[in-house]
Amino acid sequence: MSVERWGRHYALKNNGKVDASNGDDMPTQIMVAAFPLLMHEKGPDELDIAIIGFGSGVTVGSALEFPVSSVDVIELERSIPQASQFFEAAMVAAKRERWHEAAPSLRLAIAFDPWNDEYRTRFSDILSHHYEQRAVKLLDSDGEAIDPIDKSEALRLLEEVLIHRPADPEVNHRAALLALDIHEFERATEYAEAACELCPESAEKRLTLARVLCANGLREKAKSVLTEAARLDPKNEEVHAEFEKLRRPRRSAKGGGM
Repeated sequence: MSVERWGRHYALKNNGKVDASNGDDMPTQIMVAAFPLLMHEKGPDELDIAIIGFGSGVTVGSALEFPVSSVDVIELERSIPQASQFFEAAMVAAKRERWHEAAPSLRLAIAFDPWNDEYRTRFSDILSHHYEQRAVKLLDSDGEAIDPIDKSEALRLLEEVLIHRPADPEVNHRAALLALDIHEFERATEYAEAACELCPESAEKRLTLARVLCANGLREKAKSVLTEAARLDPKNEEVHAEFEKLRRPRRSAKGGGM
């Protein structure tokens, strides 16, 4: 079993043969059930229907739109309906944003139908939300954690999210803030720079990058970044406050004695 993507459409293949898709053959999948029911000499009312092959379920769904008495589906590949049930359970949980329930359901769907590309694609998406939700739970409403261990764990979870969503500017930004907070300056620089590249019109993200650069001792680079942040948001008080800090001369350590 496999699912292939052709442009905007998906095709379900069984042993190399296309069994279903959400593209040009949707009318065929629907009419396979609808046509014989519409043409039946007594009409579809109270008929007992048998369909061989579940496929994507479109034909079965079409038959159930009629006032039939029952629909029995005969599927030769036992894992297909089982995988479909787990997949549907995962989609219901995902719709409610219950990622901790969706992830294991989708794992089971993949176990029963490991070649289904759609399942694997959705699993990547759901897993990223699951990790993000766990990271958020470790932090308070301001994105802070009291326990440094929780901050490190939250950063690890956000890095798991970035494996699946590397181009998410908000996750990169939150990872940069956490890394800066626990003095992981190299990681903070990587995520702050990524956030700025992905969201170049954000003064907030440039402010974070400036703070990371300053923490690394790169004051001139930080000033350059803050200049751009001020251009993007001239009324941002935090940007101006950070500028003032950088304008002050650094204190040098003084030795003393009698």
